[in-house]
Amino acid sequence: MLRRGLGLVLLCATGHVFSADIVVTTTEDITKNDDQCSLREAIEYINQGKPEAGLNGCGGKDATDNIILSTKEYLLNEQVRISKPMVFRTQYETTIVDDIPGTKNAVITMKGTDRIFHIERIRPKADDEIRDAAIGVEFYEITLQGCTASVCKDKGGLILNYERLKLDKSHLINGKANFGGAIYNVESFIESETSKIRSARVNLVNSLLENNQAQQGAVLYSEYPDFDISASVIKGNKTTDSEGFAIYSHKVLSEDETKVTNLNYAKVTNSTIFNNKGYIINVKDGIALNNNTLVFNDFGLVFNAPFKKASLTNNIIAKNGNRDCRVETAIDQSNLNNNLYGFGCEGTASEKLGERTLLAGTDVEGECDVNSSGILCPFKVYSGYALGYFRPRVLPSYRQLTDSPIINRGPDSNGTSCETVDQRGNARKDRILCDRGAIELIQSSTSSGRFGKDIFYGEIVKLNINDFLGDGELIPASQCDALVGPHPKKEEWQAGCMIIQQNNSPSKGKAELLQNGEFTYTPQGNWHGTDDFKVLVVVSTRQLNESMNPYIEIPTVIKQDPRDTYTSDKVKTSGGGLGLISVLGLMTLIAIRRKK
Repeated sequence: MLRRGLGLVLLCATGHVFSADIVVTTTEDITKNDDQCSLREAIEYINQGKPEAGLNGCGGKDATDNIILSTKEYLLNEQVRISKPMVFRTQYETTIVDDIPGTKNAVITMKGTDRIFHIERIRPKADDEIRDAAIGVEFYEITLQGCTASVCKDKGGLILNYERLKLDKSHLINGKANFGGAIYNVESFIESETSKIRSARVNLVNSLLENNQAQQGAVLYSEYPDFDISASVIKGNKTTDSEGFAIYSHKVLSEDETKVTNLNYAKVTNSTIFNNKGYIINVKDGIALNNNTLVFNDFGLVFNAPFKKASLTNNIIAKNGNRDCRVETAIDQSNLNNNLYGFGCEGTASEKLGERTLLAGTDVEGECDVNSSGILCPFKVYSGYALGYFRPRVLPSYRQLTDSPIINRGPDSNGTSCETVDQRGNARKDRILCDRGAIELIQSSTSSGRFGKDIFYGEIVKLNINDFLGDGELIPASQCDALVGPHPKKEEWQAGCMIIQQNNSPSKGKAELLQNGEFTYTPQGNWHGTDDFKVLVVVSTRQLNESMNPYIEIPTVIKQDPRDTYTSDKVKTSGGGLGLISVLGLMTLIAIRRKK
């Protein structure tokens, strides 16, 4: 209860819930003068300027631009027009330690055959005194799910955008259109007597784009290259055109536009893009890709930047058909810099994959085969994260970190430094001595979380330790003598050069650890209480760092109790409310018996 209460306090304190926010109270798509506020009505209320009287159960005096949804599915029969700035959020009860943002999203589903949102401001008339300005529309922890038809709309299967659009920790899935399966971004302008400025831009961060489909632009079709995609996962999308791209820009920058200092029109950074049918992206002038993992797509990317103002740097790009890069115009070789690639992306300071094995496993998604020589673990959603990734490996065969084509292989000081953080938000402490791809390997001395289990007499503990190793893997037992010397108890080394270190009490059981991370603990008899100790293991991320203790500590507690048929801490209850009812019921029965 304490954790939930603190979580709710934190939720309020961080601005997620305000009394004047507009709370959607029904999941149905209705427009009716009653006390229920639907999603459509909430949007229309803001579109109308938030009248103090409210609208059909939505809003009222001092209402904000925040529309609050819960962790439910909201159905729409047809698209909704958004013409004013607004923010969509999912509200849920949270704990401080357990909930991962982006895993409890509200879901907005198109029930009819249509896109979900058309985002476009109402432009002032020629004689209006109001100046034209772009509007901002933001989605936080929201999932948009497209219709079930083969094509939901000609342009934009989920969103047609004319404005400043941001999606954070959101999911765009099952969008289907001829152009822009998930999003179609229109080249729109803010015009005045003296200037003409583009107003439409798409910003995707910490988001998942999956199972979207289009002839062109399965994920994004942008009439002009104006987008920012970061720390996101793009997987399983499909383009049906033979020259179709997951991310497609139609127009090109003019020569004058390419002369702008610090050109930064469009970029894709710290993202994982894999298993997409079609090409990845058409790289035009003004587009930059930095620190991405681009693997196992049908085709790679197409480089067409006649003014030499596009870049591909610090990426892992391999196993994308028979060519990872198709270069169609003469380029500045320094703009293809420091990539690990399969075919066609030579550039400068780049490294070819060659005979190396890319994947440590037979499936692109799944568990890592620790006995493989693959340099990337398969794609997996790891504990503590909403989005998955391909984790780079430090192989047992490495004698120094420079043996890895990924780790600490950042660029020379030539202006193409790595991103400041990786896909997970972990800092790249050295933007020169950093890792290629979307993930920066992290070394730690102590595992996060607590390892262990509660058992009854006669049971043994079987767990997997891998989720507690951070980005590392267990060192094979065969390497322990050379790395840390003989076992302190003169025993045979186990995987990870494991040592058990007791915490102020003698050992009460026997521990075994296999190379695949399987941990077995067998109690020595039926003792009642706890065995509190640390599991010390050597992991691959620390084996080559001479300045660090090679061991990491994993705090572990095994609790053993006699089997009790009346109560058990293994039986889940529904909390204090039901417990109180049960106690009152028991007291009533006792009172009845006494009366008799």
